Amino acid sequence: MIVISYTKNSIQLSGHACQAPKGKDIVCAGVSAIFFGSLSWFKAKDIKLIYNKKNNGVKLELINKTKTNQQYLGLIVKQLKPMAYDFKKYIKLSKGK
Repeated sequence: MIVISYTKNSIQLSGHACQAPKGKDIVCAGVSAIFFGSLSWFKAKDIKLIYNKKNNGVKLELINKTKTNQQYLGLIVKQLKPMAYDFKKYIKLSKGK
């Protein structure tokens, strides 16, 4: 299962959907496309990416917490919500503190 937790200043993804065999998992591909495709919205100096190989995780933290950057983060969550709804068995999306 992909576990996604977000706040107004960060988003963290971990796990693997295991919806299909490696290379055919549309859930993982969709989540990855949304997340990594959205990184181009941010200036490199405004974010920090932390990778965790142990849990197949990545965390995006805002360094520069501008309204625009927080809106970009919100847009990532907005795109992930329909996937989490359609693929409840494979994605858990929750708002952190």
